[in-house]
Amino acid sequence: MVEALETDPLQLIIRHPSINKQPGQICRLLCVSKALRAAIAARCNGQMVVKFAAYDIQHVQHFTPWLEKHGHLLKSLNLNLNLTGKEWLEAESLIASALQRAKGGSSLGLQLTTYRSYPACAGSVLQYLPTYYMRHLELGPRAEYSSTFPLEGLTRLQSLVLHGDSADVLLPAVAALTQLTQLAIHDITAPTAASKLKWLPPQLLSLHMSLSRIRKCEALPLLQLGHLTRLTELSSSSKPLVLQEGDVLPASLVVLRVRDCWASTPLLPLTKLEVLDMSLSTTPAEVLLAVAAGLPQLREVSLCYGEMADAAAAAAGWSALPIRSLDFRAVEGCVSAATLQQLGKLQDLVRLDVYGGTGCCRYAGKFEATPQQFAAVLGQMTGLQELGLRGFELLPEPELTAAADHGFEFEIQSGLNGLSLEAQAADGSSGAGGNGLNGTCSRSSSSASEGSSSSSGARARQGLATVMQAIANLPQLNSLTCCAIYSKGCDSLLPIDDEAAEQLASATQLTSLVLCDCGLQDSAVNTIAGSLKRLRKLKLDCNPGLTGEVLPASIAKELSQLSELCVLRTGIRKHAEGFKARLVSLHPGLTVKSSARG
Repeated sequence: MVEALETDPLQLIIRHPSINKQPGQICRLLCVSKALRAAIAARCNGQMVVKFAAYDIQHVQHFTPWLEKHGHLLKSLNLNLNLTGKEWLEAESLIASALQRAKGGSSLGLQLTTYRSYPACAGSVLQYLPTYYMRHLELGPRAEYSSTFPLEGLTRLQSLVLHGDSADVLLPAVAALTQLTQLAIHDITAPTAASKLKWLPPQLLSLHMSLSRIRKCEALPLLQLGHLTRLTELSSSSKPLVLQEGDVLPASLVVLRVRDCWASTPLLPLTKLEVLDMSLSTTPAEVLLAVAAGLPQLREVSLCYGEMADAAAAAAGWSALPIRSLDFRAVEGCVSAATLQQLGKLQDLVRLDVYGGTGCCRYAGKFEATPQQFAAVLGQMTGLQELGLRGFELLPEPELTAAADHGFEFEIQSGLNGLSLEAQAADGSSGAGGNGLNGTCSRSSSSASEGSSSSSGARARQGLATVMQAIANLPQLNSLTCCAIYSKGCDSLLPIDDEAAEQLASATQLTSLVLCDCGLQDSAVNTIAGSLKRLRKLKLDCNPGLTGEVLPASIAKELSQLSELCVLRTGIRKHAEGFKARLVSLHPGLTVKSSARG
C-alpha cells in the first residue's frame, strides 16, 4: 500500500512545500489510512506548525490525545489558553502529560524547535520540551515565574521572550544559556534593575527590554550594558527606555529604539549606530545637533512628539539629522511658523503623521498656517512616501484685495526660500505688505470678521483643494490618510468636495488611500477612484453622505489591484449586501467591510 502511494495524488499533496503549514489538511490525511499516516510521518516529521486556542477545558481535553499521538510531527507549537483558575491548571497538566508521552512513546520523539504559551505557562510543561531541539521559547504575561523555573536545561535556546511582571527573576538562569542571541524581557523592576542587568548574557545580538517603576516619582536606574559587546540592537516598547547621563550602552549597537534621550553622552560613543528611534521625544535641539555632529554614520532617525512645545524646542536640530519618520501624536498646542519652516527643510523625510485626535477624542492639533502656506511646506518635502493628516486645524485664508494678492504670493515664496517667518511677521506687522505666517494670522482674523460666513467657507474649501493639489504633486507618495480637517473658527469639518477631489485625483501613484470623516459625497469618491488605478487599499469610513451608488461598475472594474475596501458607518449600510455583492462579482478577491458595526 505504501508503494502504491508513490503514484497516488495524495502523495503529491504530502510533498507540497506548504503542507507543513496547513495542520488542518494534515489532520484530515492522518484519518485516511495507516499507510498514509506512515507516509506523513516520514515526510512531515518535525516540520508541522500548530496553533491551538482554547476557551474552555473541553477544547484542551480533545486536543491533548492528538498531541500525544502525533506530537512527533510538530516543529512549532503555539498555545493560546484563555482559561482561568482550576481550568488553566488542569489544561497545563494535560498538555505536560501529552508532551511527556509524545516524547517517550515514539521512536521519533519530539522535535519541537519553537514553543509559545500565552497568556500563561507553568514550569511543568517546560521540563518535557526536547532540550536538544528547542531554539525559540516565548512565555506569556501570566506565567508562574520563580527562581526554580526549569529554564537551565534548555541550553540550545537561541531566542527567548519573557512577558510578565516577575520575569526578571529568571535572569540568573538566562545567564547560563550560552547560545542565546535574542532576548526580550518586558518588565524589569526599576529598583533592582542595576543588580539584574549584569546577568544578561554577553553574547546577545538583540535585546528588547522595559524598565518598570513602582512610582512615577521614582528615579530611573542607570543602564549599565557595556558588557554586551556583541549587541547590535536594543529596543523597548510598552515601558520604553529613557536614556540619561551616566548610562553606558554597547559600542557595537547598530539599531537603538527608546522613548527619549535626555543627554547626548550615552549616544556619542555609539560609532556604529545607524538607526535611532525615539517614540516620545523631549530631546532638545542642542542634543540633536550634538548627536548629528558626533554620529555622522547615522542613516535613519525616527522621532515622535506628544507635545508641540517639545517639537518646537527640537525643530532647529531636525535638518542636521537624516530624519526619515516624524510623528505628532494627539498634540496639544500650536505648530508654530518656525516649526513649520524647519519641517519644510526635511526633503528626505519619508513618513509624516499628524494626529490631533478624531471623533469624540478630537483635540485638533493646530497649525499656524493657512492652507496655502501649509501646501507650500508640503511641496518642499518631495521625498514623502507616507502622509497622515488626522484631526488638525488650519488658519482660514485671508480675504485679499487685488493690490494685496502680489504681497501674499511673495509671502509664500519667502517661506520656500527659508527666510525667518517669525522675523518677517515682527518687521511687517502693520499694513498689507507685512510678510510671514504670524502676519497672516492677524490679517486672517480681520478678514474673517469683515467677510461673510459663506465667503469664508468658500475660501476654506478652496484652500483645502490647494492642500490636496500639493499632496498630489508629491512624486513618491504612495500612502495617504486624511481624517477630520478643520478651519479655525468653523465648528464643522472641511469636506473634501468635488474641487478638492479633482486635485487629489491626479495622485495616480497612490496605492493606499484613507479618507475617513471627510464629508465625502458619491461624486467626489467617483472622481478620485476613477483616476487612481493602482489602489490596493481604499478606506472611506464615517462619511454618511456616501450611498449605494458610489463606485459604479464602470469605475470599480478599473480598480483591478484593489484588495481591501472599507465603507463602515456610511450611508451604504442601508444597501450593504447588494453593494458588497456587486463589487465582489467584479473582483472576487476583494475584501469589503460595509456593515454598520464593521
